[in-house]
Amino acid sequence: MPPHTTLASTIIEILTHGPSSLATLQASTQVSMPTLRRAVQALLGEKWLSVHEQTAPTRGRPAKLFGLDTSAHLIMGAHLQLPGLRLVTVNLTGEVLDEAAIQSEEVLSPEHVIQEIAKYTDCARQAFPDRRILGVGIASPGFTDAHTGEILSIGRVPGWQSFPMRSRIKAATGLTAMLVNDVDCMAYAEILRADNGAVDSQIYVGLDEGIKASIFLRGELYTGSFGNAGIIGRTRIGNRDTGFNSLEHLVSIHAIVEGFRQAICQAGEGAGDRYHQILGAGDARQQFQ
Repeated sequence: MPPHTTLASTIIEILTHGPSSLATLQASTQVSMPTLRRAVQALLGEKWLSVHEQTAPTRGRPAKLFGLDTSAHLIMGAHLQLPGLRLVTVNLTGEVLDEAAIQSEEVLSPEHVIQEIAKYTDCARQAFPDRRILGVGIASPGFTDAHTGEILSIGRVPGWQSFPMRSRIKAATGLTAMLVNDVDCMAYAEILRADNGAVDSQIYVGLDEGIKASIFLRGELYTGSFGNAGIIGRTRIGNRDTGFNSLEHLVSIHAIVEGFRQAICQAGEGAGDRYHQILGAGDARQQFQ
């Protein structure tokens, strides 16, 4: 069974940053050593934790380090890239064990996405029969409701309004799902994996079809009164002389690409051939240059 106590959840959250000794865990959890030992032993027994390498001794016996067990549990992830879909299977430390990408010229419908996730879940269960899938993390663009698990709206994509993603995933796979804005997921990954340790406060800006600023204050995601702070692509900018337009229409990645295409069309003879040479370059770095 997954940990259902506050202490167990806290221990697992601490160890997502790397293995720790009992002394370090006690300093972080502020519980007595006997209480901590009982919790750690229970998590070891259920294969949430395992004993890692020991610290170099200074005096006396070396201290054991406890870390997340990578042998018994799995987590699935789905990124609604729309038009495409990316699916992954990871262990408790985030190591990717399997991944799949569904490419599509047309935007996938909600029903199609649910079918693909259910199909991928079946494949994961067959590939890892001895492991338990804990749930599915859904990274979605647009406005989401983390409490109800509903995608409220993806403005640029028709058909993705008021969709009960969490309940539909549960019905199709039997798994619990967590729904989070995709840029917030990227920002959290940057904080979690930063080489110089976690950054307490930062603003992470994602540019693609839309524009989203993910705001972390003192290590906590700021979501605002309605739970979707930082979605700023629809902000209107301009003046009476030049006219008004949305921010995402002007400076999103999509807008920049469209601007480049228009510039090629206006550049005169030979520019079109050069553009096709760029598209034909096999290496993304060459294309960029």
